[in-house]
Amino acid sequence: MEKKNENSISMFKTVKAVCETNIAVINANVGLNNTYNQYLLLLSNLELLAQEQTLNRTGITIDKKNAREALALLVEGASGIIKAHFDSVSNYDVFVSVNLSFTKLRIMRDQLFIAHTQTVINLLTTHQAVLAPFGVDAAYITNISNALTQYINIVAKPTEARNNKSTA
Repeated sequence: MEKKNENSISMFKTVKAVCETNIAVINANVGLNNTYNQYLLLLSNLELLAQEQTLNRTGITIDKKNAREALALLVEGASGIIKAHFDSVSNYDVFVSVNLSFTKLRIMRDQLFIAHTQTVINLLTTHQAVLAPFGVDAAYITNISNALTQYINIVAKPTEARNNKSTA
């Protein structure tokens, strides 16, 4: 939640605390009491909305981070297999195309990371026969493809949550 909104909620809670100390005066006046009750209702709705926005966005961001970490580990392992084979046959063009460290995979922009992952999957599929001794089979490739699909589905969710929060 933005600091400005947090400050506003804090101010509303302070007003509520001051009103609670003077509740006898508020209860004595019917109009003032009705207004105060409406204020409490609006404040409780605002607090629920603020809490929901904070939790939803945080959870989505964590989900994206976890999906990226899992996919990066899979891509790093697959890249290692590709590099091992193509280094042994002295094909350094393919070797260099997948030669990225785990750290680089973690900090790469989303679209570059997705494109690199797709390149690795394409190489695994194209060279599956020669990579079979390394354990590359259809299930291995499908596992990486499914992780990529899951990541693609979640990649825009934090931005959507931030936009929904702003709208709310």
